[in-house]
Amino acid sequence: MRIVVCIKPVRTEMVYKTEDRNEKYTFNPYDLYALEQSLSLKKLDDSIEIIALSMGPMDAQHLLVKSLAMGCDDGIILNDSAFIGSDTLATSYVLATAIKKLNKVDLIVCGAKSIDGETGQVVFGIAERLKLNCIQHLKKVIGFEDDKLILEQENGDRRLDLSLNLPAVIAFKDFTLKQPDISLLLHKRAKQKGIKIWNADDIEADGNKIGNKGSKTKVIGVRNIVTKRERTIVNGSIADKAKYLTELLSLGSNIKN
Repeated sequence: MRIVVCIKPVRTEMVYKTEDRNEKYTFNPYDLYALEQSLSLKKLDDSIEIIALSMGPMDAQHLLVKSLAMGCDDGIILNDSAFIGSDTLATSYVLATAIKKLNKVDLIVCGAKSIDGETGQVVFGIAERLKLNCIQHLKKVIGFEDDKLILEQENGDRRLDLSLNLPAVIAFKDFTLKQPDISLLLHKRAKQKGIKIWNADDIEADGNKIGNKGSKTKVIGVRNIVTKRERTIVNGSIADKAKYLTELLSLGSNIKN
């Protein structure tokens, strides 16, 4: 089985205190969780090949080196000035085109969304471009059964065990902030192995479908929104406070009804 895990680099300050981290970029927490779940499959079958694939700046290539140290077999970073400005539509095109270049991929794994975009659209864009089924809201990998992948899905208040035919695209809903514990020896070996760097020409991308040309949306501004919550102080005895809360809860119930 051949698995591609899509990893988006995000700015470190969005996840951790910058004074505690040296790198400018870190793993998108949803993608890191998806990577860990994918690597759990290698424990069940060491013949599985896992490729970490990332579209991002060269400053983020250390994340792919870490992916190799964690157990991935290959790491590829998609980097080209022509990719700058890509929205979810263009990004899904670049990733899908790179996956086609890899050929014979059985499973594409993604996180549910990125913390800097929150759209959750790229996974579906990849699936649509590759004409593959897409399963989301996954919690964990269970194992294999009759050459099918068994997965646990959370659907509302229910947990479902799914049997998935391959090839397919899947997305895990959970995230992790815990950085992988990598020994110096594993990191050194991963760095020596190195990663591949592909540009637009390497994946034979259509210039009209990438970057600003291939994007249907444009970011025209970014604002930080601070929400202030009103606070009410209830004076009086415990009985007075209990009466106030009872009336407040009753009001809420009447609004719902």
